[in-house]
Amino acid sequence: MSIEAHTAAAAIESDLRAAGSAERAAGEKRYLKVRRSSADFGRFAAYADGMLDEREFFIRKAIGWVLREVGKRDPETVYEWLMPRINRTSGVTVREAVKHLTPAQREALMTAYQTRRGRPAGRPRQSDASGSS
Repeated sequence: MSIEAHTAAAAIESDLRAAGSAERAAGEKRYLKVRRSSADFGRFAAYADGMLDEREFFIRKAIGWVLREVGKRDPETVYEWLMPRINRTSGVTVREAVKHLTPAQREALMTAYQTRRGRPAGRPRQSDASGSS
């Protein structure tokens, strides 16, 4: 990694620790652009694991964006990281994360997510099943 990229990554990490939630979300996306190697997924994963319970929409979305981008080149890493955390992961994160996974991985994660929400996979929500407009 170049000195400039290393300096930028250090600055972003500092911003992530100090900023409010919307700024943290933007920081996570910038972080992915600066640090693209698989070795750095561990660092992202540590940050993301600590923020999976975050209620802020943009944090959830940013985690999903990063997982989606990593999934383009390493879907197995995303699948293996996300499956044990599926009970703590928001829907927006899961929907973003599975976009570039294999069909089998996508199905397994979506089924696990829907099952933990109390709905068997493929069963419509109560509001959908009632037929009301």
